[in-house]
Amino acid sequence: GHIAVLKIDAEGSEIHIFRGAARSLAKRRYRSLIVELSPHWWHRYGLSVRDGVYVLEKTIATGFVPFVFPNPDERLEARAGLAARPRSLFGVANLRRVNNVSTFIIGRIKQQRGCNLMLVRLTDM
Repeated sequence: GHIAVLKIDAEGSEIHIFRGAARSLAKRRYRSLIVELSPHWWHRYGLSVRDGVYVLEKTIATGFVPFVFPNPDERLEARAGLAARPRSLFGVANLRRVNNVSTFIIGRIKQQRGCNLMLVRLTDM
C-alpha cells in the first residue's frame, strides 16, 4: 500500500536512511516525506557534501518535488537555490520550491543550519 507521509528526523544521518529506503522510494510507496535535514552534521556520519547531495538528488529523481519551509526563528527569502514566490501545500504556508539542491545545501552548511524539507509527489495528488 501507499504511505501518505513519512517523517524523518535523524540528526544528520538522514542520508543513510534515504540510501536504505532507495528501493521502496523507487516503488513510489511514499507520497510525501518531511525531512529535517542537518547537512552541517553529515561529516559526523562519514558523509561528504557531494555524497549527501547526490543521494538527495537521486531520491528527488524518483518523482519528488522538493520544498523547504522555514524554521520557527527564520524567514526564508528567495535566495540561491530557492524559488522566488512562496507556496502553500497541505496547510503549510511559506514553502519555497528548491530549484537547485546543491546550491541550497551548501548555503545551509555555510550558515551551520539545518532545514525542514518536504518532498512531495505532486502527480500522485
